[in-house]
Amino acid sequence: MTPRELLGRLYDAFNRRDYDAAMQFLHPDFEEDWPQSGERIRGAANLRAIVENYPGGVSFEATPEYHGTDDEWAISPGYTVVRVTESGSEGTGVIKVRYGDGSEWWMLALFQLKDDLLYRQTTFFAGPFEAPEWRSRWVERDSA
Repeated sequence: MTPRELLGRLYDAFNRRDYDAAMQFLHPDFEEDWPQSGERIRGAANLRAIVENYPGGVSFEATPEYHGTDDEWAISPGYTVVRVTESGSEGTGVIKVRYGDGSEWWMLALFQLKDDLLYRQTTFFAGPFEAPEWRSRWVERDSA
């Protein structure tokens, strides 16, 4: 299974709230690091508990839709995979996450597969922020 295929199936399962299916894509020695908060998640059971108990939850309002090409594709609604680059068993995913409170955050995931399962992941989260006026003459505003 390619990294792109694995991420697609994993986030599809999360979007359907099928946590049993999602956990099947995680290696028995799965670890995920969140450098911004200094946390490490060890094991599928701990990741599942975090997702299931997240205050306000993650927004799942529709059936996932797949679109794009081999280089760029997306899954909607709660997790929208914007882009995946891969090289062998490693890759980078750019993902937009919609939370229960309506906020949307960017997620950058650096991941590694082992035995065709998600083995290691380092995830960075970035919330939206207002662009400062002082640099407006040098930039274009993205409408997204």
